[in-house]
Amino acid sequence: MALPPCPGFERKAIRILDGSWDFAFDPDDIGLHEGWKDRTSWEMRINVPFPVESSLSGVANAKPSGCEVYWYSTSVTFDPVVGKRTFLCFNAVDYKATVFIDGVLAADHIGGYSYFDMELPNRPDEPVTHRITVRVEDRNNPTQVRGKQYWHDEASRCWYKPTSGIWQPVWLEERGQVFIKSVLATPDIDKSRVELSITLSDETDETLSIKISKDGQVKAEAAYAVHARHFDCALAIGPDDFIDDIHLWSPENPQLYQVSLELGDDSVMTWFGMRKIEARDGQVLLNNRPYYQRLVLDQAYFEKGICTAQDEEDFIRDIKLVKSLGFNGVRLHQKIEDPRFYHLCDKLGLIVWLEMPSMYSFSLDSSYALLAEWKDIVIRHYNHPSIVTYVPLNESWGVRNIFKDEQMQEFSLALYHLTRTLDRSRLISTNDGWEQTHGDISAIHDYCQDGSGLKKKLDDIARLVKGAAGDRMLYCDKYQYTGQPVFITEFGGVAFSKDTDSTNWGYGDGEEDEESFLARISSLVKAIVGSGATAGFCYTQLTDVYQEVNGLATMERKLKCDKEKLRQAISYR
Repeated sequence: MALPPCPGFERKAIRILDGSWDFAFDPDDIGLHEGWKDRTSWEMRINVPFPVESSLSGVANAKPSGCEVYWYSTSVTFDPVVGKRTFLCFNAVDYKATVFIDGVLAADHIGGYSYFDMELPNRPDEPVTHRITVRVEDRNNPTQVRGKQYWHDEASRCWYKPTSGIWQPVWLEERGQVFIKSVLATPDIDKSRVELSITLSDETDETLSIKISKDGQVKAEAAYAVHARHFDCALAIGPDDFIDDIHLWSPENPQLYQVSLELGDDSVMTWFGMRKIEARDGQVLLNNRPYYQRLVLDQAYFEKGICTAQDEEDFIRDIKLVKSLGFNGVRLHQKIEDPRFYHLCDKLGLIVWLEMPSMYSFSLDSSYALLAEWKDIVIRHYNHPSIVTYVPLNESWGVRNIFKDEQMQEFSLALYHLTRTLDRSRLISTNDGWEQTHGDISAIHDYCQDGSGLKKKLDDIARLVKGAAGDRMLYCDKYQYTGQPVFITEFGGVAFSKDTDSTNWGYGDGEEDEESFLARISSLVKAIVGSGATAGFCYTQLTDVYQEVNGLATMERKLKCDKEKLRQAISYR
């Protein structure tokens, strides 16, 4: 059975709107002036939710050069339910979306990676038809939060061609007159309980009923008289076994708890895991035990859909591939993925580092846009036990003068403290790679080609954390290492020489055959793990991505070498 579009916060009464929509390119940006919000005649159709530039959209070949504005439209008919409210929900639209309902402005949203919704007008007891029209503006502008989308039409270096439009699912959802707006579940494994922070749409005198179950068995339930929009409570979660902690979530044992909430005529279901992550004495502890993280960099690009998976089977395939290679997690690079991916990581057992896509030109407007969208993203993904680390910035992208620039340093600190304010239960790698200020992890990017060279650096870890990462300083001016766990969060990037040329590249020299390819990877992993100085690593990268041919697999997910030999290299202890 297919997963709902947002399985981490699910209502039963939904209607998926993905499929064929009316569509128009607006290269001259005349649509608003000419009243396209009321337009009824459209010449093109697009397959939602695939980005305009993807082959699955059906319109990629027709895109005019330089076009940055797009229009979508569809009609929906439904029978309103007495006492219910109907909302139109978008998981992600890149970049600025303006939504009209029957020609009337309903919502404006800025940010290509965050969820938004709006209420549709109802007329009880009779069918309602609404025309939904969406204007999308996606400029080739480095001030936008872009991630790996280049700010020119064609790909270059480690950036790819930009993608635009509706790129994650769209649906209708029925909610109560007063509805549950959010539920944040914070597990406390030391006290065997879960703390719930619940926000409602309005004040109410209704009773809030909560039931927590696991594997079909009720583990806790309670009912509360709620008189305010915000309500906090804690429920005891007893162990399933008094010897082994089999109820705790880990990649090896991904145990999940279901939370069902009812408030009057509204109901919601979410999930959480009894999981604790913390940094202590240079190590990362998972559930109070040292846990070495073996991550792989995952850019999550797909041959036909670009940034959009064809279906959830793509996610299942990738998660199983990662685990089969000996990794226990992914650093999802410069992308906020479809919510189904995170739920499947929860369910199948895979650690995730959640990384904010970058903007590339620093200004008050761009920094505010990133902060605002990041806040929404953190809250939206709060309940996923698979997510253990946040990465607000990567390699000083968007803050390129941060080493000396105090304003950029303060922005980095603001991201750290905002994230910590919103979520105290996870670790933060504030500027992953180099030129760090303050964070819970010391994250180093190093593309040394051989294990012996990397081993020399790691053998003198005290000197390393005071010095450089590649050709950049590890810490900003006036900041220093203070004992955080050390991760090599990018390394490797090995390619075959037959795949590289003036356009397609890997890190360092290409390898001639499978034997040398595996030997180089093995030597690097042995240097990192064998040093005893690190708490984990992240290998670059899972698959090729266009001109980057340094994946362990092709973009079609075909492995480049023997799986078992690669697993042995990754699993070195």
